[in-house]
Amino acid sequence: MNLTKKDILNNISLSAHVSKSDSNQLFDKFINLIIHNSAKSVVKIPNFGSFTHKTTPSRIGRNPITKEEFVITERSKLNFKASNKLKTLIN
Repeated sequence: MNLTKKDILNNISLSAHVSKSDSNQLFDKFINLIIHNSAKSVVKIPNFGSFTHKTTPSRIGRNPITKEEFVITERSKLNFKASNKLKTLIN
């Protein structure tokens, strides 16, 4: 089952009895809060999971058609690790 942002916003607006634009603002602020705070430390949400920032090292990439090599720079990405309660709920 795929859950899109639109589905999440509809669920927020129905359960909280707010408009879709308000639920969109709420969701965007929540995601931005997680992104900004996880850059400093681990963000843990009980019974849901934890968010951390991870830097990937630079590496050599290759175009599969032309076989041309190029350098992929170091990147910072957001990692999510689900809690055991969430895992049992999903499975």
